[in-house]
Amino acid sequence: MAAVRQVIQQEIDDWNAGDLDAVLAIFADDVVRMLPDTVTVGKEALPLRWRQHLEENSDVWEPTIDEIEAAGNLVFVKLHFTETTTPKAGGESTVFHGEGVTVFRRSASGRWEVVLDQWFEREPSR
Repeated sequence: MAAVRQVIQQEIDDWNAGDLDAVLAIFADDVVRMLPDTVTVGKEALPLRWRQHLEENSDVWEPTIDEIEAAGNLVFVKLHFTETTTPKAGGESTVFHGEGVTVFRRSASGRWEVVLDQWFEREPSR
């Protein structure tokens, strides 16, 4: 599971640096991403929304792993996070807190890749 933790840390570093291509490299071609307002299927569908977000904002994602479990070629990661988005054109930052589950699968080449990514925003009172 140390390898998966390493992939997660690289994703954090790449996202916070605004390196979308590096972030996308950890997602499987058949990834399913479930957000509160939409479901995205397939890696090719991810960049449009993210690219626009990162072009317009500086974004700092700070996740903490709560649980991590392995089962064969799958690793399940439960986490909570704080994300701070600041418009590059100026204005106030938006901070929200969320929780999520990410499932990694070991590919035939031995690389860990995200196959399911689901998150939701926590209630403000938590």
